[in-house]
Amino acid sequence: MLWSGLDFGNERNERINSFYIAQMQAAADFVDDRYPDDTVVVVGSAGYFDQAAPDKYVHDSAGLFTPEMVTAKQIDITTHITDVIPWDVFACHKAKGTTDPVSTCLSTNLTGRLVGNFGDLWIIENAE
Repeated sequence: MLWSGLDFGNERNERINSFYIAQMQAAADFVDDRYPDDTVVVVGSAGYFDQAAPDKYVHDSAGLFTPEMVTAKQIDITTHITDVIPWDVFACHKAKGTTDPVSTCLSTNLTGRLVGNFGDLWIIENAE
């Protein structure tokens, strides 16, 4: 019974990962086709996105590898990477549906416009 439960869990994770990977790659294709090569993109999964849009500057939204973000988080833990680095496009993923993805994804001092969505992955263009 334990083995059966593990198999079910692994199959479920595989389905979720396959959907998420396909979603990220479709969003990356959209951004890659629409924006120039030097576009700065903030995204939740830099690896999947970067694979489909290799000529963009892709930053992980957690900011784990961005020195500016590490410093900003030390000052204020609630800081978003979009508050710290200049960005052109934000591929924002939220598990819960919302009627206003822009205000859900961006802090109150930023403006953006929704230019595409792929399920619960929204493509927001910097409007500043």
